[in-house]
Amino acid sequence: MTMRSEAELRAALTEAHDLYSEAESDFREQRFLSDDELRAFMRDQASAEKAAIRQAIEEHRIYVVAGSGVRRVHLYDCSSLREQVDRDRAWSPWQHGDPENFRQDVAHGDGGPRMPKFWSRDDVEALSTYVTCQICSPTLSHTKKSRGERTTKLTSLAARHIGRSLTSLDGAPLGVLERIVTTVDASGSSVLVETSTHTITEAEHTAVLVVPIEAQ
Repeated sequence: MTMRSEAELRAALTEAHDLYSEAESDFREQRFLSDDELRAFMRDQASAEKAAIRQAIEEHRIYVVAGSGVRRVHLYDCSSLREQVDRDRAWSPWQHGDPENFRQDVAHGDGGPRMPKFWSRDDVEALSTYVTCQICSPTLSHTKKSRGERTTKLTSLAARHIGRSLTSLDGAPLGVLERIVTTVDASGSSVLVETSTHTITEAEHTAVLVVPIEAQ
């Protein structure tokens, strides 16, 4: 088997979004290669994947979202992702092992390491739910975002919000809204919000996240 040319590698990069698919790549056709051909394929594949990752980072897609249940957001260089982002390391068990192991794995649909999916900040912020990794602490608007949470100015809180859970924009819980006190004087109006655990003023939080009743 001839190793892929530079032009073919560039063509592979145009399919970067396919490489970032959450589904396992289908390498079943590669099981019919000879041992040497299979090792050459793995080297080429790892090189193409490393180039695709470099391209993603250059395009400021520096976040990786992992997990099918609770989606956890990491920075691409998070230590917890080392086995996935380092493609030489990810391919190592197959590159340096018995090629027959790879053939058997792909025959059952399990062969080949999954590529992490890289996201831009806008893509991540558009998600309805996520939590941020506590190891790499990526810079995002929230450390925890729950489905249906709405950002509401403190001055816009009203009686209909009583009983709702409030969260700061950085994800810290602020308790259940119990009372809203609006004071009007010659200098204008001010709002003080009392929850089950906090007393909040505009100076402390100009806006909060309001959790809908069905999500509590």
